[in-house]
Amino acid sequence: MPEIPPGDLTPPGPPPDPEPGTAGRPAGARSVDEWIAENRGRTQTSDPYASPGQLRLGEAPRYAADKSRKMAGWALGLAIAFCIPFAFLVAIGLAIAVLVRSRGGGDHGKGMAIAALIISGLLIVLNVVYVVVVLFNGIDNTERDSEGRVVDGGTVTLDRLRIGDCFDEPNLDDIPTDGSEAEGSASVEVVPCGEPHQAEFFHSIEVGGDDFPGTAALDRRGAECLRAFEEYVGKPFRRSSLEVVYYSPTPMSWRLGDHTILCTVTEPDMSDVTGSVKNSRR
Repeated sequence: MPEIPPGDLTPPGPPPDPEPGTAGRPAGARSVDEWIAENRGRTQTSDPYASPGQLRLGEAPRYAADKSRKMAGWALGLAIAFCIPFAFLVAIGLAIAVLVRSRGGGDHGKGMAIAALIISGLLIVLNVVYVVVVLFNGIDNTERDSEGRVVDGGTVTLDRLRIGDCFDEPNLDDIPTDGSEAEGSASVEVVPCGEPHQAEFFHSIEVGGDDFPGTAALDRRGAECLRAFEEYVGKPFRRSSLEVVYYSPTPMSWRLGDHTILCTVTEPDMSDVTGSVKNSRR
């Protein structure tokens, strides 16, 4: 019988007392308090296999803040994108959305949103001023020689046209052939008469009175264009191969001070003409 070392003769004692809260747990199990302590700061997820790095609290708020800052950046960019017509209107909408998101606090790009609103507001003011200037003073971007003839074309409002100006007007293509009315543009593109163009301005008729005279009265006055045609072209209108188109005031433009009928000459099919028809006897 083999000898047993004296040290091994000590009878085993009772197992050590378990740590508080761990009695009866399988090896590796955790208490509720331990689980809470370990997972404090994590959010819930519908994916049971999500890694702990995907569960941190605060990721959703940070994502919302990042998204708002991007919106604020877009708002500021569109506000200063002067080459894009009316982009500042989109910028205003984005900036307002950013400010609404910022009410709960935090950095949501509020500064950029406010800057976008300020710039957009200034653009609105400038556009209103431009419209007022155009309505009351007109524009003439052409270059003329000492006698007033156009040597370099540009945009001209109807009230700034001069006798002999040749111009293009897209709305001329939409004029009905039955003699009824069509809407004309407030401005036209004037070119030197030696270049192809649609129409030529040859006479104006001032209409008196304070109240809008009505369409029928303006049509009667517009007939004066036919009498002035012969003097300008050198041939009576009824025997000419050309056509007369006149611009008359509307109720709105009349209230803004437009009391003038403008007489122009065109080809019957509104096709391009090269050269002035003055004294052409056409």
